[in-house]
Amino acid sequence: MRRPRSPLSLLAALLVPFACGAGACSGRPMTAAPAPAGTAARAPARGPAASPTAPPPADAAEAADAAAQPGRTPLGAPQLDPLAFTVEPSLDGRSVVFLSKTSSDRFGWVRRLDAATGELGPPLLLVDEDLAGALSSPSGSTTLLTSQDGELCATSFLPGEASAASRACARARAHAAAAVGERVALLELELADPAKRDVAAKAQRAARERGAAAKPARKAPARKAPAARRPEKASGGRGAPADKKKRAADRGREGRPRKAPRAAPRPKRPDPLPEVEVRIRWFSPAEGIAATSSPTGLRFRPPLDGMGLIDAAGRPGAIDLLYYAASAKKTSTSWLGSAQIAFASLGEDGKLDASRRAVVAEGDLDYGALRGHLDPRLATASAGAVAVDVTGRNGACQATRVAPSLQRLPAGAAPRAVCAVDPARLADPTPLAPAEIGALERIAASGARRAAGQPAYDPGLAVWAGDRAYFQTVAGELFSASRADGQPRREPDPFPARRARLAWGAFAADGEGLAFAAGQLHRLDARGLISASAAPAGLGAAPPGGAPGAPIDEPERPADRRRAARIGASWWLARTDVVRLAPEPLVVPALRGRAHEGGAALVGGPERGLFLEVLGDRLQITGVDASGALTAPGAQAALARVDPRAPHAAAAPRPPWRSPRRCARGSTRASAGAAGPSSPA
Repeated sequence: MRRPRSPLSLLAALLVPFACGAGACSGRPMTAAPAPAGTAARAPARGPAASPTAPPPADAAEAADAAAQPGRTPLGAPQLDPLAFTVEPSLDGRSVVFLSKTSSDRFGWVRRLDAATGELGPPLLLVDEDLAGALSSPSGSTTLLTSQDGELCATSFLPGEASAASRACARARAHAAAAVGERVALLELELADPAKRDVAAKAQRAARERGAAAKPARKAPARKAPAARRPEKASGGRGAPADKKKRAADRGREGRPRKAPRAAPRPKRPDPLPEVEVRIRWFSPAEGIAATSSPTGLRFRPPLDGMGLIDAAGRPGAIDLLYYAASAKKTSTSWLGSAQIAFASLGEDGKLDASRRAVVAEGDLDYGALRGHLDPRLATASAGAVAVDVTGRNGACQATRVAPSLQRLPAGAAPRAVCAVDPARLADPTPLAPAEIGALERIAASGARRAAGQPAYDPGLAVWAGDRAYFQTVAGELFSASRADGQPRREPDPFPARRARLAWGAFAADGEGLAFAAGQLHRLDARGLISASAAPAGLGAAPPGGAPGAPIDEPERPADRRRAARIGASWWLARTDVVRLAPEPLVVPALRGRAHEGGAALVGGPERGLFLEVLGDRLQITGVDASGALTAPGAQAALARVDPRAPHAAAAPRPPWRSPRRCARGSTRASAGAAGPSSPA
């Protein structure tokens, strides 16, 4: 006799689409490729691997996975749902890189589009590593630079292959990377003189200790002597009426001199940081990563911790750097002092050219930026290099040509669309033609951006492959446009995938569950059987002249407390409206529009549930049974304001609630006290 499975063992079966949120959700494991159209997606090995075979058809793969992993039941058929991505430039400028990975995911995908041919390469898998840069060779091979566990790794792929041909890792702490010729310069920051750093730190600590010891001890205020008692009159009264009027006249009058408010103490300026030097470590696909780094001759003093190298870029015969440096300027309105945005250029040998140093901007220092110069970056072209930034949030663009010579462009000389879409064009002193400006303005007007949420004023909204710009729109769709006319053209999605998303789901204490996926309600009973039914019709419809109804198919938010609740044998959902989903749909008219986000919650129970809502400064609780009948509002408790500085023992009295009691399988129920409605348990 086959042993029945526990309801808890079916948790993974009901939440299969959740686990497949960032990959192919057709029942395949997470390490499988997202199966882009027209490309055989294969997972590269950690080192050189044999040529992989073609993957089986989707239906055969799903059947094989279902047979190999009993207990997994997909909730609905997977639909075509492309993965989110960002558009990144390559280090050598020969290609466009598409990256699909977030910081919280172990797995990610990379694809490279060749600028010369316009062909999209195979998807390359990233496992527990982050992309630092990509470059290609004239033969078409791809090399990825990734960081993993404090190491910098270089993985090479042959043309059209998704398996790694070679891989090498080395301990390196590169702050920036720039390609020059067929090599990549990895730029590192190290203390210029560690011995001086220790001596300076000891001297500063000793000075602080001496200053603290030199301060006189604070004396306790002396107690005032009791005031002399006024002589009493013969009749027994105190003082004359004239004395009372005089005292009243001197107390609380506007003409009475008052003490000036004490000014807030000025914060102490941070101690100067030690000087750092820029060192260079070379990498090439043929020779790998160099074992040691060499000094470049560039030294500077960072103004604050974390403010060092800003950007680095390569151009023919030079490696350009942009960095923050401390300034000796005295006239500063910032208590942090002043700082500079400086430029320096290295030769092909990695040595500093002393004649190619310049101060791009100098001004008051704020945390993480120079006041009035936000988001600085460096853009290079064959004609030279330009440093661009914005004056503030949604501010104007500022541009300064730094190579071959320093030239500050006047305000308004850099059109906003040019600075945002193609800042490297400002490095060329050739005047902009009206047709070229119009093409860039059309690209900017289409909502171009390289990543979701990128501001429209941020320089670098597109990546250029020759004379064609690649970008995505607000909807996450990939487009390209020519420099000649700027007309957007829809491009294939770089990471097409088949996924089945779980909008929301919940479990009861006895193992029953309900979920909404692929447009249907999926119900799991205590025996482990899953049944699907159509979504209730009419629940999301808005009443005449009223607000929209409950969005049944709306996915859960990152902090969503409005999960489904079971009352008796029925399932309910509180989203805008309080609605019954199963067995028969029902909307509670008295609670329509009252399930506000963050201000209401529905708790289930065997016989009756509780609808909790915040009304002003009070918490109101209403009972709801399986038929939708309501009890009178009860257990109105004030929302106590608790002083965070007060100890927990002195907290405000709690409302009349009994302690939550632990139920079977780890669930928790809250029940009301004697002053509130009866417990739903």
